[in-house]
Amino acid sequence: MDPSEPNASEDEAKETTSVAGRAKRWYRKHEKTLKGVGIGVMTVAVSGLALLLAKDYLTEDETGERVTLDTESSAPEPEDEEDEAAPPERPMSPQHVSGHLMKTNGQPSEAAKAAYAEAYAAGLVEDPEIPRGYTWRQDYERYGEDEDDSEE
Repeated sequence: MDPSEPNASEDEAKETTSVAGRAKRWYRKHEKTLKGVGIGVMTVAVSGLALLLAKDYLTEDETGERVTLDTESSAPEPEDEEDEAAPPERPMSPQHVSGHLMKTNGQPSEAAKAAYAEAYAAGLVEDPEIPRGYTWRQDYERYGEDEDDSEE
């Protein structure tokens, strides 16, 4: 093989180098334009996202004017006022609530102390006395029949 003749692998290496070199030169030549386009695309994307999010907080009133929604408004909607007039529905069956301690600002009554002593004797509570700042709630049925309902 003659050293003056280039072999195929050297031609490929030159071609690859020249392609890479051309790409680098092209990038350097257009670097400012590419960065400007990238910044423009990012600006448009961020603006679009901001507008999309802002639509959730804007609405039109009856006159067609744009107004912002007060997300923490406590004023009920007109439909809600009708619902508040109706009594709340009760579950189908009553629920049993076991006796338990409840925080209070005052002192427990004598009846609460007696009921707590019974619960202690039955092994339902660990302390023999009601802790300070608490009272004892006896077992009861929640959502049970009202006396008015049973008479009808």
